[in-house]
Amino acid sequence: MISILPVKDCRRLLKAAGPAGLAPYVAVCLFGGVRPAETARLKWDAVNLKDREIRLEANQVKTGRRTQRGRTVAICDTLYAWLKVHKDKAFYPANWRKKFDAVRKRAKIKEWPHDVMRHTAISHYFRKTGSYGRAAEQFGNSEAIIKKNYQGRVTSEDTNKFYALRPAKKGASK
Repeated sequence: MISILPVKDCRRLLKAAGPAGLAPYVAVCLFGGVRPAETARLKWDAVNLKDREIRLEANQVKTGRRTQRGRTVAICDTLYAWLKVHKDKAFYPANWRKKFDAVRKRAKIKEWPHDVMRHTAISHYFRKTGSYGRAAEQFGNSEAIIKKNYQGRVTSEDTNKFYALRPAKKGASK
């Protein structure tokens, strides 16, 4: 069973991440659905803000094989806003674990289920688009996995609030 973060926890997480220098990491995981291990290998040269896409090479993705091509993650308006404000800050800075644990503590999030930010991203993306195919392509899953795990997890109201979580100014969130 997958778990997702309530919008209020997402808001607190983003607010705590800015001052800790982890806003790019949290934003890419939360709004792009990029897995933590993929984000740990992510560099800014893979981010194309002009075309609004992140290119993950085969050796970066979970199912990466020499014969596989990787994945292109479309950058939604919310992720774009976060990346633009925090451009060129490391996605996975030194002392990441210590910083991320402090961010979670400041955000008052005690439980941290596996891939919770990714599951949150996929759930809201599916609600927003209503397309199994688009969600499967965006997140590198099959349509069957999207249908089984992400359909009906969030409301339209929550999805609207989720995508409204924009940075108010450099290092802070709404």
